[in-house]
Amino acid sequence: MTLTPGTRLGPYEIVAPLGAGGMGEVYRARDPRLSRDVAVKTLPAAFARDPERVARFEREAKLLASLNHPNIAGIHGLEEVAGDRYLVLELVDGETLANRLARGPLPVAEALDVCRQVAAGVEAAHDAGVVHRDLKPGNVMLKPDGTVKVLDFGLAKGGAAHSASSSDPNLSASPTMTYARTVDGVILGTAAYMSPEQARGKNVDRRTDVWSFGCVFYECLTGRRVFEGETVSDLVARILEREPDWSALPAATPAWLRSLMRRCLTKDVKQRLQAIGEARIALERGGEGDGTAAAAPVPSRSAGRLAWAPWAVAALLGALALGRGLIPGMGASPPPERRVEIGFPAGQVRAGITRPVPSPDGRQIAVIAADLAGVTRVWVRALNDFEYHALKGTDGAAFLFWSPDSRSIGFIAGDGLSRVSLEDGTIQKLVGNLTAARGADWSADGNILYTPGANASIWRVPAVGGAPVQVTHLDTTAVDASHRFPVWLPDGRHFLFSLWSNNPRVQSESGGIYLASMGGGTPKKLSTDIGAFLVLPSGHLVVGRKTGLVAIPFDLGTYRVGTQVITITDQARLDPFSGVLAAGASATGDIAFETATELPPTDMVWLDRAGNRGESLGLRAMFESLPTSAGTPTITLSPDGTRVVGTMYDATGLSQLWIADLARKTTSRVTRDQNDSYAPVWSPDGQRLAFANDDTGTDDLYMQLASGTRPKERLWTAREVDTEVSDWSVDGRYLFFTGSPRAGTPNRQVWMLDMTADSARVLLEGEFNQSSARLSPDGRWLAYVSDESGRNEVYVRSFPDLERKCQASTGGGAGPHWRKDGRELVFMSQIGADRWMTSASIAATATGVSIGEPQRMFRVPSDVVDISSSADHARFLARVQPAVAVEPAVRMVIGWNGARRK
Repeated sequence: MTLTPGTRLGPYEIVAPLGAGGMGEVYRARDPRLSRDVAVKTLPAAFARDPERVARFEREAKLLASLNHPNIAGIHGLEEVAGDRYLVLELVDGETLANRLARGPLPVAEALDVCRQVAAGVEAAHDAGVVHRDLKPGNVMLKPDGTVKVLDFGLAKGGAAHSASSSDPNLSASPTMTYARTVDGVILGTAAYMSPEQARGKNVDRRTDVWSFGCVFYECLTGRRVFEGETVSDLVARILEREPDWSALPAATPAWLRSLMRRCLTKDVKQRLQAIGEARIALERGGEGDGTAAAAPVPSRSAGRLAWAPWAVAALLGALALGRGLIPGMGASPPPERRVEIGFPAGQVRAGITRPVPSPDGRQIAVIAADLAGVTRVWVRALNDFEYHALKGTDGAAFLFWSPDSRSIGFIAGDGLSRVSLEDGTIQKLVGNLTAARGADWSADGNILYTPGANASIWRVPAVGGAPVQVTHLDTTAVDASHRFPVWLPDGRHFLFSLWSNNPRVQSESGGIYLASMGGGTPKKLSTDIGAFLVLPSGHLVVGRKTGLVAIPFDLGTYRVGTQVITITDQARLDPFSGVLAAGASATGDIAFETATELPPTDMVWLDRAGNRGESLGLRAMFESLPTSAGTPTITLSPDGTRVVGTMYDATGLSQLWIADLARKTTSRVTRDQNDSYAPVWSPDGQRLAFANDDTGTDDLYMQLASGTRPKERLWTAREVDTEVSDWSVDGRYLFFTGSPRAGTPNRQVWMLDMTADSARVLLEGEFNQSSARLSPDGRWLAYVSDESGRNEVYVRSFPDLERKCQASTGGGAGPHWRKDGRELVFMSQIGADRWMTSASIAATATGVSIGEPQRMFRVPSDVVDISSSADHARFLARVQPAVAVEPAVRMVIGWNGARRK
């Protein structure tokens, strides 16, 4: 409805019109009760009967009410008079950024400050789950005191995406553009700032605001739009097809700022800057550390638009202080705590626990990420660069840690602990023969503490290389206990570690964080918290509790732990099965953590020998993988191919055995234990299962009817090794399993249990890892996996004498499986980033066995998580998980100040 000056809407008196747009008319009004002017926004009469427009109008009110930030224009109320609805908004005096840019571009310093404030406002909206979707100069107001306000969330959306359909095609027009009154002008003005995905009509998320922000920033610096066109069609075509004219940027634009703008204006949404908070941080820090004159914190415009000369001096001082503003003797107060989401390497997905780790100097961050083929690597980016870079030679990385000088990264990959220089990329392997290592830390005097296995003590090795030395010793009476996640303390003589046990009794009695000394002595228990932890220079321990991070006071001089608990976040990931914490901290007190990300449910499908996929079996969300050794499948087909057994977590987080009937699409639970059961194999007749279970604190071997109708029967007590069953011989006599010794720097070994004698012995041991043994149907040949060549390959040995040996694979191999006639061996090969199901023919000879040249059968699809072969090798059952690029949300708390979070 159109209002005239003097009209009253409830208590408000209309003073003058301010503007009109596609979804609203805005007026200056006076509130006599509070003696203040406000902005009143009405819904045009022509649209008042459109339920969709009314609903959107009301949604705008709710969204605005949820936002409270100095760079967002606020809302005072939602009113209704005589059936007409209107918003009462904060009146922002000044001029729009669009009007200011009509006079020419902004000086660089002023553009940086304006856009910093815009980014801060949009970031606050994103944190509240609100996406603006119409960010442009016409919706940015410049106040006389230098404050910038973001206006108009009329097109914003909160939470899930909303449908773009409408009864009126002009519904997408800007609600309150004040510089254009015709619908055509409104649409054209809005289209100039649309992201490519928005222009295509696709669902959009907060990254569309990042694009629009880049458009606004570009226009501030150049005085012209990124893309121009006479019609909306022309404009959309240029957005989708052309690149910005980067030569139009001022010649003095620093490299870091050009990089920031390129990341904002990347058409591929996955390659684009993932969070606008990163832009805000960069603009506040001003590209610190890149050596440019512009590398300085952005000043507040409240000090005046020309108050940037002193800022240039501060830039030099900031650079001398390594970009942190920590200049000794100046007594400056620490900057306020800031929280920002950090992007993830483009095209990469989560690899188990990502554990983002800032460098000690707080200027870089490193993460472990995987491509869709599952290959993990260490990725690093400078916080002022926005681009991640993969570190060559870190394939298979599962754990990372920084050198104290921030110039190198230590990592654990495969069976080795290595270091890589960030300056020249050289890699030095420090320790080999590791199995499921659990943490490492690098001291200022050049020593690395590490835990070599899942059930091991802590060892030390010089960072320049040398002989490892055992530092702590396990209590032999504490069954299945290990010392994990060592962390050096500042004095270089003391360190903390976590005592962890899979035995609930030991965990409850002994588990926790311990203080130890390089001088020896009995470690002292400090806390009952278990798993990985962080030590902050502020004097706090950071531990994971449930899904959150909490800080506990920790005196770095007396080593006393306080009782106060401060919640940092309630969203960090913690792996309950290994204790790995998805978080890291810098020596400057910055904290990075990964938030929980749900993966799509799994399903099962058949693949033929050419890899052609059959229909879904309709067994969604069946079975979840537990970590296993090289290539051991976590699902296993029954001998007749009608059922599959696997592991699935129960409500308490314990792994239990389940069986799925593939024809009837039914499932049944086999075990109901108080501890994990895993690595099941079928008996030759398909009536029983053999598996490992740790209910005594050791991974003993058990047998149980597949029907689950009788209690399990213990076959062998493991005592000193972790076990993982790999095969049950056709004659039913032998169980083959992988044993991992708990002490020292262990190698995986192939063991055999003779069920007629109730005794087990090591079959294959030595300086290499050997696992996944399977006996041929005729009982004459044993296939297994060994890394003696430097990578996992499949080998075949004569049985039982083990004297003759042949290599079956030539391009890497894992998970060998014999055909039921013994004339073919299939296994998985890793060739580059691809996994291949590979076949090798087997023929008996007068002196032994002849193995044919390996033949690639089919490339294993990237969404296949586990795979099991039928007895005749005619088809393969695959457990699949949609290959969706699940990018974890990595967040940083910069300058954590001990404030309590809720």
